[in-house]
Amino acid sequence: MTDLDRDDWGDDGGLRSRLDAYADARLRPDPEMSARSRARVMAEAHAALDAPRGIAAARLRRSPFATAHRPRLRLSLLAGAWLLVALVAAGGVLAGSGPGGPFYAARLWVEELALPAEAGARAAAQADRLEERLAEAEQAARAGNGPAVTAALEAYRAMADAALANAGDDPTRLERLAAQLGRHVAVLEALVPLVPGPASDAIRTAVDRTETRIQEILATPRPPAPGKPEATPNPAPTPAP
Repeated sequence: MTDLDRDDWGDDGGLRSRLDAYADARLRPDPEMSARSRARVMAEAHAALDAPRGIAAARLRRSPFATAHRPRLRLSLLAGAWLLVALVAAGGVLAGSGPGGPFYAARLWVEELALPAEAGARAAAQADRLEERLAEAEQAARAGNGPAVTAALEAYRAMADAALANAGDDPTRLERLAAQLGRHVAVLEALVPLVPGPASDAIRTAVDRTETRIQEILATPRPPAPGKPEATPNPAPTPAP
């Protein structure tokens, strides 16, 4: 290097300043250009990530299964939503499902839907429901809740009628139902002095109707037992010639 060159570059401090200036001008990117590059890279990355999902969604929309079953899928989603709402509100429903409560009728309706179809199993389930209604009436009477007593006994009456209709002419079911109703009459008569007014009248009405059902059961003709011939009247004596 010549002396002239040394004069042009100067000492080490001048060389360092020129190198820094060169780096600022050539090696450091422009902020605007960096922002544009970053935006372009991010856009390409999002496009690459969304492409598989977009293709899958398009394939699902074009799928014959999705087209044919879309109404069912929608109904399933709605049913799931209603089930979730029902589970969330279960606490409030159970609190109001006692006799006289706002959800008591709905509870009885659900019980009715759950009854078995086979006659014998249905008769057993109906007997259990009669016991539950009687227990509800007794509990309400001891608590002095007249409206609850009336609601429970109204449900009891309807269920007793249904049990009698389900028994038909089966002697075994009729005898069991008559024995059960006979025990219930004694319980109901003991509840009369516990509640005054309309509830007491409802209990007396329930007693009368229950006794009427028992009389109907006792008056139902019984078929002859298997292997036993029916009784025949004595033949008239033959007149002498």
